Amino acid sequence: MKITRLLFICSVLLTIACEDSAKELEILDHKNAEFELNERSQIIIPHSNQDNQLQKKLQWVSYISAQVIMTKMTNRVELSNYIQGRESVTLNELIGESSNLNFKSEFLNILRDHIDNSPPNRDPIHGTQTPPKPLITCEDDLGDCLTPVGSNLTQRAMQFFLNSVLNENCIELYFPEVLHPLAPVHLPHSITSTAHPLNYNDVNFGFHHSSVISEESDNNGVTEVDRVNHNYLDNFTDNVIVARPYTNLSNCRYEEYLLLNFSGFLQR
Repeated sequence: MKITRLLFICSVLLTIACEDSAKELEILDHKNAEFELNERSQIIIPHSNQDNQLQKKLQWVSYISAQVIMTKMTNRVELSNYIQGRESVTLNELIGESSNLNFKSEFLNILRDHIDNSPPNRDPIHGTQTPPKPLITCEDDLGDCLTPVGSNLTQRAMQFFLNSVLNENCIELYFPEVLHPLAPVHLPHSITSTAHPLNYNDVNFGFHHSSVISEESDNNGVTEVDRVNHNYLDNFTDNVIVARPYTNLSNCRYEEYLLLNFSGFLQR
């Protein structure tokens, strides 16, 4: 009888010990997984000045695209007819050399206006600021901040920006809710522009472009939005534009973002 009790007690103690060991292993595995994810994020997605500049250019692409659509109803209808219900369209299709869309001419006009509003004595080759600040700056580069003599700064800055977003990178506009062809002419309407965060986050900042100027907005009806995420989409009644990179096998491999799914951000 005593032997039976002793065996029972030993069995219970052994079971408890095994459960504790299993829990410890589970916790250890969880910590290891978190560590590996953090390590992967640091290795695959370095926070360099180059990444920061790409993020700013993505924000500008979506920002100007939203202004194109908000400027004229015909621009919105034209773009909606062109994409024909697609969720995304490449920037090259819209403003590349072969494009004859009104969207292109309007985009270039707005880009030129933002560059013309940049402070004087700024070399446009040095960097890009986040909207709605003046587009060009030299604070993000180690070079001298001097105006080249005898050159057209506006034209030079436009060529630099367009070469970056059309040739050096592959960028597309993504519409999570698809693009509505019409907006109420006599009622307030709006579009939110944002960009892929270039990391694993499911949220990024953006800009709300409204047909109504408020105390919170600038003179163009634009208000910065801290968090554009799925919850924002669920509570927003108009369009959202996301500028994001896409990969190809030629010049846009984006090997530094190897494990990052560009199409996953705000995917519906």
